[in-house]
Amino acid sequence: MDSYEVLKMATINGAKALGKDKEIGSIEEGKKADIILIDLNTEITNPIGSIFSDIVYNAKGSNVSHTIINGKLLMEDREVKDIDKYKIFKKCEEIIKRIS
Repeated sequence: MDSYEVLKMATINGAKALGKDKEIGSIEEGKKADIILIDLNTEITNPIGSIFSDIVYNAKGSNVSHTIINGKLLMEDREVKDIDKYKIFKKCEEIIKRIS
C-alpha cells in the first residue's frame, strides 16, 4: 500500500465509515477540518526517510508550529492565540491547592 492509500484510508475513507464524508474527511470549502502544521526542520526529524514513519516515530508535540480548528487559527508559530495563559496558570494553581 502506498502513502497516498494510507492517507486516504485515514481521512476520507474513515469519514465514509462514520457516515460523515459530507462533513469531514477532506479539505474542502464548507467541511470541518482540524489541521496542524509540523516543522520537520529539526534534529529529531532529520534526515527524513519515510515522512509518515518519521512523523509517527520521531516528531513530538514541539514540532507542531500551527494549529487550525474548524478554520480558526488557534496557534501560530508555536504561540497560542486569544488565550490568556497567565489566567490559565492561576486557575490551575487554584485547582491544585484545592485538591492537594
